Amino acid sequence: MNEEKFTELVLGFEKAILEYNPGKLEEVYFKFKEINCDDKFVNYYIALCVFNLIFMEDKFNRVEYLNEAINYIKKSLEADKKFADGLGLLAGLYSLKAGINIKEGFVYGPKITQFLRKALEIEPDNPRLYYFTGLVYAVKPVAFGGNPKKAIEEFNKAISLFENGKGRKWPIRWGYIETLSLLSIAYENLGYKEKLNEVYEKIENYKREYAN
Repeated sequence: MNEEKFTELVLGFEKAILEYNPGKLEEVYFKFKEINCDDKFVNYYIALCVFNLIFMEDKFNRVEYLNEAINYIKKSLEADKKFADGLGLLAGLYSLKAGINIKEGFVYGPKITQFLRKALEIEPDNPRLYYFTGLVYAVKPVAFGGNPKKAIEEFNKAISLFENGKGRKWPIRWGYIETLSLLSIAYENLGYKEKLNEVYEKIENYKREYAN
């Protein structure tokens, strides 16, 4: 694998997320696929691009893209069964798939719990795993175990870990701004205006630091 190219694309991914630029992210996604290398991290980033594009572009919000991402992350896990970030992303992808069809939630629900439990056993201080746990609580209907307040609790765990220097090891450093974004939505939905302003301030501070 061309390490220089890989580094360029990871940095491109991070910038596209920070700027909320779906066009740039889609470009990064296709360039990762062009690497055509069965590498754990390349497959991870292909799946991660799709995960984010599902939220950013309607054309990616389809089952075939979800299935593609799931297949790529499964390749990563075939290479490393203890890849905690891979297990977390797989749980996140299955939670989105369950959201498309409630009946399938009964099938994927236990898998999601299993993947997150295993990932947390491997890396209990990985903030992205709490991001995905919060996401599961946020997207799941309340009747099936969804819990907006639990989602907020998990997002805050992730943010605390990020702010204490966890989850920043190359080549997987994403998650802080994404967690703040989901937390802001959760606070807004529950009418927590004061808390919402605190999150907006953190987002703006992070963007200024990144720009410098």
